[in-house]
Amino acid sequence: MKSITALLIVVCFCFCIPDKSVAQKKPFPYNVYKCFTGQIGGQPVHVYLRSNGGRVNGWYTYDGFHKAPTAVRYAGQKSTDSLLVLIERAKADDGSSSPAQWEVTYHDSLLTGSWKSPGRTKADPIELKENYPPGTYPFIIEVFNHTYDAYPEKDSTPQWETTYVYPVASSKDSNGRWMNHQIKILLDGDTSQTFDSIIHGKVSTGLQQYRKDMQGSIGKAYSSSMNYESFFQIDIDYNKNDYLVLPAMVYAFTGGAHGNYATTYACYDVRHRKQLHLSDVLQADSTTIRHLIESQYRVDQHLKPGDRLTDIYDNTLPVTDNFYFNDIGMCFVYNPYEVAPYAKGTIEVIIPYEKLNTFLNPDFKKRMGLR
Repeated sequence: MKSITALLIVVCFCFCIPDKSVAQKKPFPYNVYKCFTGQIGGQPVHVYLRSNGGRVNGWYTYDGFHKAPTAVRYAGQKSTDSLLVLIERAKADDGSSSPAQWEVTYHDSLLTGSWKSPGRTKADPIELKENYPPGTYPFIIEVFNHTYDAYPEKDSTPQWETTYVYPVASSKDSNGRWMNHQIKILLDGDTSQTFDSIIHGKVSTGLQQYRKDMQGSIGKAYSSSMNYESFFQIDIDYNKNDYLVLPAMVYAFTGGAHGNYATTYACYDVRHRKQLHLSDVLQADSTTIRHLIESQYRVDQHLKPGDRLTDIYDNTLPVTDNFYFNDIGMCFVYNPYEVAPYAKGTIEVIIPYEKLNTFLNPDFKKRMGLR
């Protein structure tokens, strides 16, 4: 009897010991936005990752260096439940086009693993912990996706797919409430309503319009151009120093040769609870700013001073309020058809702070750690 009792105690004890190897096999959480601080290869970094339906993307910066953020994207064919693989959107150390790669696991708010570069034989360690320094804010990501039939009562019907992806501030304090108020404005919704009510109201209106557009096609053979699609996503491009930059990207296909898309950036000063205008960042007249934009565009496109701004309407890039900023400079954004043909795509002109130093607002300059 004693031997049986001892055996049961041992078995129970084994079952009670947490198996760390099993716990570490949790996938990176779905539909979240997380900030991490730590080290990559011994260098201090800030890392910002967002997960939409398990697909993880984001960017990171090295502390103390005003360098371009390095973007990372999800490697679906390599990632598993226990291993998250991210590929950097940058050239390797040896100048080749093969990007560096992360292989990390997530457990108890820790992201650990290795950083591998094709130009190096040794992998560097990645040691990161979820952390939100002062001036950086936590969010969750909400996703709504559904496909609706144009003729619900019929077996064969065109369809409309609609998607909304947007962040929601996690904190319940006044800053969190203020940020969520701004996000509801970006959703073009009634700020007194909940996010769910706003989304369902917009979907209901869109579905009514779609079914109205399809009424004349009932009973006829339909083509793929009758399958409409709408997509709206608010992302987080910058979340530091009490500044928040939210790009709102809209895409719509409603028949025709191709869909249309545009991205509008909203920059916020959370500390003073206001949306930033260009004058809050740059202290310069429109003529000066236009010259700065066009000069930088010429550099980017390898154009000589007397050359035309290729494919640009009216041979000029006017000052736009559609801008954003990050650790290296300001970017002016022009959507398709705005200053150039659709085939030109979105035009972004990033001007380094070194070229803007004379014109930067002193408070902005101080908070961004610029000299």
